[in-house]
Amino acid sequence: MSVEYWAPDRSLEGQTVVLIGGGPSHAEIDLALLKGHRFAAINSGCRKVRPIATAKDILYFTDNSWCEQHGDLIEGWPGPVICANRHSKNRLGDRIRCIDINDLTARIGGLSHHVQASSGHILSCLLQLMGAARLILTGFDCRVVDGRTHGHNDYNSLNDLPVFEGQFMPGWQALALLLDIEIINATPGSAIPCFPFRSLEDCLTWRPMGEAPYDGSPIRSRETDYPYREKVVVWTGRPERFWGAADGNDLVLYRPMEWMPA
Repeated sequence: MSVEYWAPDRSLEGQTVVLIGGGPSHAEIDLALLKGHRFAAINSGCRKVRPIATAKDILYFTDNSWCEQHGDLIEGWPGPVICANRHSKNRLGDRIRCIDINDLTARIGGLSHHVQASSGHILSCLLQLMGAARLILTGFDCRVVDGRTHGHNDYNSLNDLPVFEGQFMPGWQALALLLDIEIINATPGSAIPCFPFRSLEDCLTWRPMGEAPYDGSPIRSRETDYPYREKVVVWTGRPERFWGAADGNDLVLYRPMEWMPA
């Protein structure tokens, strides 16, 4: 049966997206810190973040076997569910969106065994095509911690270690060169060395520079570590959170700011 593939839209234009992986550190992800920020969960990593997921947060999976075993997680997810498996698409129909993995690989310009090294690799490439400007990796340990390869109980196998070293690592090294998107690794102790390390709290917390108005009037900001993008934001009275207004985007912004007249 033929599949109608979904063409990735630009709904994440200029946004920061947190990727929720399933490594051992996944169990320690702070939901209170993550709440209100855009994220995309991979496979069973969605279970932990489901209580704070919104209609704009993505669930992604690649394997049909995972889909068959965890239909409840798919049905209960409030946002878009995206896969790269035609069998899952044929079975679930309009409930999920299916991407053409070969087209994705061609558009990224990489080798299939790099772009498709894991669901995390595929999702990173997809989010770039959807316009995201910055990715934050959480739960991407790519190593064994206290005898565990995952932070949830759906599967856990020490046989994954050769896959980490022989497949995942070369894939990340290639994507670090291929992707134009900014990628930050916020996974404590991650074995992936290709991206800058920062804590998740540091990535998601504002540190305003200067003073902002308290009357709710619009102000124009320049993101000091990404100086080529400007947005108009509205001061909310809380120095850690500012909401986009110029582009109709209701996502929080994530970088330090300098205040200028609107």
